[in-house]
Amino acid sequence: MQYGYVKAIKDISVANQVDTLISHKIDKKHIHTALDDIPTKQGDTILVCRLDVLNMTFGQLYHYFIDLQNRGVCLFSLTEEVNTMDQAFMKAFKNLHNNEVNVRGELGIRSRKKAIAAGKKPGAKLVIGPEQEKVIHDLLKNGYSFKQIHEAIGIDRKTFYWWRKRNNVDISNIISP
Repeated sequence: MQYGYVKAIKDISVANQVDTLISHKIDKKHIHTALDDIPTKQGDTILVCRLDVLNMTFGQLYHYFIDLQNRGVCLFSLTEEVNTMDQAFMKAFKNLHNNEVNVRGELGIRSRKKAIAAGKKPGAKLVIGPEQEKVIHDLLKNGYSFKQIHEAIGIDRKTFYWWRKRNNVDISNIISP
């Protein structure tokens, strides 16, 4: 069975996409506007006018293609002439994906080294410093509520909860408003 997928994008309307898919022998009742609504099974094909109607990042597109391939479903893009059942295409796409992952990793390493060379400490900034931790522990011992503590320290509630969870702080004796 052949299905079509359409989605409004900047320079091609849904109506134009529908007309294009119909001209490629897709029955109008098999044209969908949500990928999850397409009832595909092994041997089916999904046609799109262009890959950008899928609205996915390169990594998301790669994993979607792999999922379709594992289920025996073909995705064909009319403009780019992409066919996910074409092994040569999928091998090239996998290599591009792996290269992208490697480049991002290398950029992260370079950025970290550059920060260290500039005298900066790598990693996330401490939101709750040692002085604030001491104040928090004192307030906890005195039975202050979450709201009173995070307001006294000047941090938001989520940060306080994150800190408590990360540091395994027992709060069983505290009543939160």
